[in-house]
Amino acid sequence: MSTVLFTKTFIAKITSILRRFWWAGVQEDNSSSPFQFRSWDDICQSKDNGGLGIRDLLTVNRSLIINAAWNIATSKDPHLAAIIKAKYYPNTSFWLAKSGPTKSVFWASILQIKSTFQQHCKIQIHRGNSSIWSTPWCPLWRSIHDHLTLPNYRRNLPSTIAELWHPLTQTWNQQLISEIFNEQFTQVTNSMQVVPSNQNDVITWTPATKGTCTAKEAFNLLNSQLQMQLPQDGARAVTPRAMHILRKTWRIKRLPPYLKTFCWRLIRRALATGIRAGRHSTKISKDCCTCNSPEDDAHLFFHCTFARAVWFSAATPLCTSMLPNEQDGVQEIMSHILGQQADEEQICTILTTLWYIWRARNDKRFNNKTWTVWQVHHAVAAELALATEEHIDHEQPPLHINMRQGILLSNAGHEVPTQANDESQGVQHTHGHQLPLVPTPPLYRIGTPILLQGPRCYTDAATAPDLSQDQDRRAGLEVFIVFNYYTAYIKARMQHCSSVLMAEAAALLLAANAFSELQVQEGTFLLDNQQLVTYFNTHDSGQPPAWNIKHITQGFINKNRNCNHRIYKIARSLNSTAHILANQALHSPAMNVTFSCANQAHSVSCPLRVALEAVNLESISILAASCC
Repeated sequence: MSTVLFTKTFIAKITSILRRFWWAGVQEDNSSSPFQFRSWDDICQSKDNGGLGIRDLLTVNRSLIINAAWNIATSKDPHLAAIIKAKYYPNTSFWLAKSGPTKSVFWASILQIKSTFQQHCKIQIHRGNSSIWSTPWCPLWRSIHDHLTLPNYRRNLPSTIAELWHPLTQTWNQQLISEIFNEQFTQVTNSMQVVPSNQNDVITWTPATKGTCTAKEAFNLLNSQLQMQLPQDGARAVTPRAMHILRKTWRIKRLPPYLKTFCWRLIRRALATGIRAGRHSTKISKDCCTCNSPEDDAHLFFHCTFARAVWFSAATPLCTSMLPNEQDGVQEIMSHILGQQADEEQICTILTTLWYIWRARNDKRFNNKTWTVWQVHHAVAAELALATEEHIDHEQPPLHINMRQGILLSNAGHEVPTQANDESQGVQHTHGHQLPLVPTPPLYRIGTPILLQGPRCYTDAATAPDLSQDQDRRAGLEVFIVFNYYTAYIKARMQHCSSVLMAEAAALLLAANAFSELQVQEGTFLLDNQQLVTYFNTHDSGQPPAWNIKHITQGFINKNRNCNHRIYKIARSLNSTAHILANQALHSPAMNVTFSCANQAHSVSCPLRVALEAVNLESISILAASCC
């Protein structure tokens, strides 16, 4: 499926086999078609949207071909990319390649998904070595020739992005661009973000956080486009409270998969009760095999004489006569029994009891075996005890003592620190708490930043939560610097921010610029964002936590290249000053920059004010600063 894009007819045949297996299982002696109470589209919806999360084969096939296209475009396999280029587009780029008279099945598959692939690819500009005529470096690249200013008398038109820059500053040469292109293209070009680095331009897959198009990322994108809204009424409808129970059930680790699937069938009205199955065949009795009443979901699980006896004799008795009598399904009843505050233990007990009532009913109807009420209770108790035991064994593997090394080892081989180990590793114990003297990987956390030597810089940002990837909003930034003899506060605002992570990185970049202009050669940056701390403390500076903050993280790296700064993670409670001031910066009205200095040593000239006058960051404006 990763080399050939199959036809919808072929995929439909394979899907029919999967659908039949899911509803009926393996029945070699039965050639009849099983009842399918929910459509395959409903089943392939995500679990959070009322489905089972089964992957649609057509979407899987397309995502694998998109991943193959990514490998060619990025030359992940140089030999394959060179062969494809030499054969199908020797005189142009992958992005402008067209269909020819002869082509392989693989290349034909690539061409069919190429438009979808290109819509979500973008060149991240670094050194500007990409062609402006044949690569997706700006939104108007496809129609770039339509934006040329005619007549154009220049002999040599620029060929790469770097030729549109001022050579030394990597800023756009607006005069040159306006001479070659029209006003619309000039405005779009000037808004393009440039990463201040010397590495080659990078192709990014914009829907992915990391910017890399894996088969999983491609599937997530295509699958999100297939998600549909469930109706408010009818057999396919799911009430909000019932959906909450279903989502909570999926997250319970101790619950076996068959019970989770049973819960899905129960809530989605997909169990073959007498009335529901009797609509499809006259040979199926619609009556209950125990009391001969019409067998719907509510009757079978709660109002039948056998079910009522089970619930009434349970450890926590339930009088089912007080429950609503639903005509179709048990969503209202389940919502009544399992309220919003139901814990995992209650959900497991209720679902396991329902499961064994269902098994008792099937044995009675199909095998002529009769269960007693106490058989159900014993089976439920045994099932819950087994599930709990397996969950404990899985979550907490037993520890073994390695006497030679004097440490504890789990079954997984992970070291569990002891008191003796802590002393050798430089961990100080204070009133039962562990405070690392020197922050170590992979977390780089510190519990007492006040003990650090040199200037300490606390940073934080405030913005709206991440609801969608492309949501543009403002962000408030705060930098709080503690020197030996004075402290400095800087409040700023970022006008165009697309994520919380971008706002946190922007606050860090502002702090780095302040340190640079204050000529601080050795200091410590303290923030409460673990992703950024881990990223800047590792050697892989080419892969930030999100591709769209690369220009910010690279700016931070460039500013600290010749310095000996450190960056550590602190608890949010230790960053409260920066957090409060960042919120003030976010909600404060637009005004002129206000500055105050209460330090008597700065009566002639305040170093903070001089430093901030030299700070010039795109899309970040300083609102206020104070020195005391």
